[in-house]
Amino acid sequence: MKKRFGVLGLLIFSLILRLSAQTVTLSKDKTLYDIGLNLEIWEDTSRKLTLRQVMAGNYPFKKSDRAIPNLGVSEAAFWVRFRVLDPDGT
Repeated sequence: MKKRFGVLGLLIFSLILRLSAQTVTLSKDKTLYDIGLNLEIWEDTSRKLTLRQVMAGNYPFKKSDRAIPNLGVSEAAFWVRFRVLDPDGT
């Protein structure tokens, strides 16, 4: 029984870490944020999609593994997304 709770605890802890790694938390004390590691990026080679289509679709966004992503030179459109948490609600 203790083993099951331990495994469940580890799963919950890893989920919390995963969610917090993708969220930029705003603070009154900060004006600049390094969001590179919080980005999810998708390369749209068709360059025809609208914001509404991307938001409604299930596109293969991949989590950025770099603090400063380098997308290189491409004729594709790059879509990025990230979460913002404003604890003060302002």
